[in-house]
Amino acid sequence: MDLESVDPRFQCKSFCCVIQDCLARYDYNQSMCSREIEQLVECCSSLARPEGSLHCMGFMNLHHQARQHAEGCQARLESSALD
Repeated sequence: MDLESVDPRFQCKSFCCVIQDCLARYDYNQSMCSREIEQLVECCSSLARPEGSLHCMGFMNLHHQARQHAEGCQARLESSALD
């Protein structure tokens, strides 16, 4: 039995391992691993308490901040287009 299925702190761990392998394979070029990163985001988003997973802590906060920044940029672009 693996820790992911037993201990909620280790949920989404396998996605982190896949990301590490991908980054090593592509000389740490993050853009080459965007699909793998998105899979981790989906796993963390599916958890009732993503902050309880060691592999989602901080990452989800960073992802949330990036999403807010992108939404703010989009809103500024839309408002400047109306001017």
